[in-house]
Amino acid sequence: INISSISQLQLIGIVPNYGLDDNYVLVNDIDATMTEEWKVDGGFIPIGDIDTPFSGTFDGQGFTISNLYIDYPHINRVGLFGFASDTSEIRNVVLKAVNIRGLDYVGGVVGVSQGVISNCHVEGTIAGRIYTGGLVGFFAGPMTDSCVVIDLTGFSNVGGIVGFLASDGSIESSCAEGVVTSTTDYAGGLAGASSGEIVASRASVDVSGNKFTGGLAGYCSSSDSLVEESYATGSVSGTESVGGLVGFMSAFTSTANRCYATGPVTGEEAVGGLVGTNYGDISECYSTGSVNGDAKVGGLVGDGGAPVLASFWDTESSGVNTSAGGVGAQGRTTAAM
Repeated sequence: INISSISQLQLIGIVPNYGLDDNYVLVNDIDATMTEEWKVDGGFIPIGDIDTPFSGTFDGQGFTISNLYIDYPHINRVGLFGFASDTSEIRNVVLKAVNIRGLDYVGGVVGVSQGVISNCHVEGTIAGRIYTGGLVGFFAGPMTDSCVVIDLTGFSNVGGIVGFLASDGSIESSCAEGVVTSTTDYAGGLAGASSGEIVASRASVDVSGNKFTGGLAGYCSSSDSLVEESYATGSVSGTESVGGLVGFMSAFTSTANRCYATGPVTGEEAVGGLVGTNYGDISECYSTGSVNGDAKVGGLVGDGGAPVLASFWDTESSGVNTSAGGVGAQGRTTAAM
């Protein structure tokens, strides 16, 4: 089914011949400015909900939907799509100058998704409470080749691309830029919290929060949690468990391999250039950003009993000469780095 206007897009799931299990193709750019004129009713109505999810395919073909306005501060599962099932596939969608606000499970493309997302891009402003992401609020599927440039605010589980990445979710070859702000805990440049896999991805995001704040992920929470061949370059500030790459890595063998962080990190306790608190596995990583805190401050790792393997930090640029992680965490001068 060809989609050529914002009014036609709004019909999906509302009229019988635009079913939630059908296949859609965007055939031109859409200026969605008129959705702000609908704001007396909250603007654009998200496609699909928890009782009747979107289960088909939507191919944006790289065309742009601009100036999308959605304002449902008391409603969960808010985005262009509200809820997408495990049979859904959303690809090649470009959203620019979005203005989206919801309660919980808020994302630019979809509030909650269990399906496939590929080559999707979001630019704009997004706000929510719990599980707020630039692309997806709560994600339990595979994502590839997707990026955001975002100004994002939320209460908890706030991430540049996803608010929470579930254990059966993955993010690969994706990126985030902009600003992420959490008013409490679990904030990350790419993921607020993750039990899934983040591979070959990057975040150039200035992240601020309280506990569990990281340049790439705020909290890596299970044995399925993996961060590999990825990096973060933005500034990170928080209170406890604050890291240039990950704020907190759990004791159930969460893993960070071949990663790095270069941004400045500021916190109060358990502050590290790469990881704030580590009980997982770190190997072949490095950090170079300045590190400032009051207690348990490390050039590479701030706190945690897990040993680190073959990883380094710059003692000069960080301003810190010690690190948690044992002999595998090795400080070097800038020249040696």
